[in-house]
Amino acid sequence: MLRLAICDDDKFVIEQMESYIEKLKEISIVYEVYFSAEEFNNHMLEMDFDVYFLDIEIAGASGIQLAERIRKINQYALVIFMTSYSKYVTDVFDVNTFDFLLKPVTFEKFRKLIYKVSDYVFVSKTNFVFMHNKNQYALPYQNIIYIEKVKRKAYIHTNSGYTYECNMTVEEILKQLVTGMFVKINRGCIVNLAVIAEIVREEIHLISGETLYIARDYKMEVKEKHLNYFMRTR
Repeated sequence: MLRLAICDDDKFVIEQMESYIEKLKEISIVYEVYFSAEEFNNHMLEMDFDVYFLDIEIAGASGIQLAERIRKINQYALVIFMTSYSKYVTDVFDVNTFDFLLKPVTFEKFRKLIYKVSDYVFVSKTNFVFMHNKNQYALPYQNIIYIEKVKRKAYIHTNSGYTYECNMTVEEILKQLVTGMFVKINRGCIVNLAVIAEIVREEIHLISGETLYIARDYKMEVKEKHLNYFMRTR
């Protein structure tokens, strides 16, 4: 099931989007609509959506400002901007935008984008399953920041701040992970590509502020996978 939020002050656009959602019988979708930036902001802390469709020129605030607020509480939700002007297209990627829709939005454009979103959300919510102290755990991939192997233990660092442990080898971990979402940066560390803010020489700067180090033999592969991930999800 996809959970969508739509924020646009144009009632015609909202009604059009609702009609498109009703047509997509093959995908289960629940959604909420917001007709102003004020209404959106008033419900911000109650929101837990997979995807946000934001009008980039909504009255009372820019869509980019709304996206910046979303990013403070949810780094993994997908943000899609809607605009009538192509001049904004380069600006929207500053807030880790998944895609954009140029108005007027046709059903065919919307349908293709929803399928793209659905595929991405399905993959990102796949779980990493492991055992520790006879207990089984299942962590959504999107909750994992990085996994580091120290001697016989593997430590799974998550965006909740909690670190899990398991006794799996790096090879066992890699077999279970979706390779398009994670990359091995040295012999004992695997990183979620979604949390990489930038790569500077032998350093990986994470959006959490942490810095990890790339081994020389892995540098080219890390850069290539990071670029492919960015191009695929932008």
